[in-house]
Amino acid sequence: MILMKKDETNSKMNINDIDSISIALQCDAEFIYDLKVDALGKYLDYTIYQTSKSVAYLRKLLIQGADSTGNFFFVAKQNSKVVGYYHAVHCRSELFLNYIVVKEEFRRLGLGKKLLNHYETLAGTLSCITLALDVFESNTDAFTWYCKEGYVPNSVKTLTSLALGWNGRCLHAMDFDLAAWRSSCQEEHDLGFSKIVCSCGPGKFTLGLIAGHVCKLLSFDGIDISEAIAAINNRLSGTRDTLIISSQEIPADLPLIATSTVIHFIKHID
Repeated sequence: MILMKKDETNSKMNINDIDSISIALQCDAEFIYDLKVDALGKYLDYTIYQTSKSVAYLRKLLIQGADSTGNFFFVAKQNSKVVGYYHAVHCRSELFLNYIVVKEEFRRLGLGKKLLNHYETLAGTLSCITLALDVFESNTDAFTWYCKEGYVPNSVKTLTSLALGWNGRCLHAMDFDLAAWRSSCQEEHDLGFSKIVCSCGPGKFTLGLIAGHVCKLLSFDGIDISEAIAAINNRLSGTRDTLIISSQEIPADLPLIATSTVIHFIKHID
């Protein structure tokens, strides 16, 4: 998710003092997490990074490396301290820009542009033909910036947070392998999040577990979204308080916490 904040230029900062952009190291994980939390603000509640335990997940990705995971992390440093980074995910012919963040006092000095250029160059070296990223519609600075840089809005999705614990009819029960559930909960405890495949009547769905109290409907098949939501609510009420859904098909009578529109941008490489 791409985020930018309005900020006045700090004349004491100089873009020329930034070391060259380099591959992030294991020791950079905590700095990356801190920058991410600072930039995400209210949007943090839609992500897997709702607890500092997710530093362990970032560290794991950095140790495994991009060749193994397809996740590329590059950082910009000043005096060995991370002041900006980007995280991109390589999938076939596309390089998706998951995050690009600049430390507050270095914003509006050109570092974001420098990181973006590095990301686009990386895509070329990987023989990608498409660049892609998501921006919250309410983040007007980021929206305007990417349009200026040649990125084109391609699709729209809605992220919705629902409160669990409401009374409602459930057509099919949510079920899962107990050993798999315990393993997923342990992974969530260690890394801040995990996921598990659950059955629900004639269908199934994949559920993300986040920060010990949030869950996210990642995909569903063989049932409609209303059935999946009802099953999750009935099974997890009392142990989870929030369900996140990426869909525009949410029933109107459910207890809404918040909703945000996300714009998907693409840019083709010449």
